[in-house]
Amino acid sequence: MSDIEVVELIKTLKKGKAPGLDNLTTDHLSNAQKIAHPIVAQLLTKLFNLMLIYEYVPNSFGRGILIPIPKSDAGRGDAQMDNYRGISLNPIISKLFEKCLLILFKRVLCTSNMQFGFKAKTGCSHAVYTVRKTIEYFAERQTTVNVCGLDMAKALIA
Repeated sequence: MSDIEVVELIKTLKKGKAPGLDNLTTDHLSNAQKIAHPIVAQLLTKLFNLMLIYEYVPNSFGRGILIPIPKSDAGRGDAQMDNYRGISLNPIISKLFEKCLLILFKRVLCTSNMQFGFKAKTGCSHAVYTVRKTIEYFAERQTTVNVCGLDMAKALIA
């Protein structure tokens, strides 16, 4: 990882986001890099490269603050867990390190064309379209179509 790559990654971080447990925001990194301390990117680059060399990531990189956000259709005062989605406020340095890892390992990190969740430019509508087209394909050929749906959010881990 180079200083220039880290500087470019700092520029891509979304500004105005809430801080994690470290109380640092993207604005801190961005302003430090632009105004006061251009050495910030150099120090972060050294830190990230040492973490890769020694294969060690600080435990604090995995710690965050979980904030429950009510879903839009949730009733007021309803404390059901299903009516909330959680967002995690993670340390900004760990987010920056994750972006570095994605760049370094982009060539070996690939997904299936059949994956729709947690993937850019895909979502539920793409998955529904694929299932629908598959059913139509077999129905047009007058063959048996068996479809099974499973709500993984409700599945229990044994």
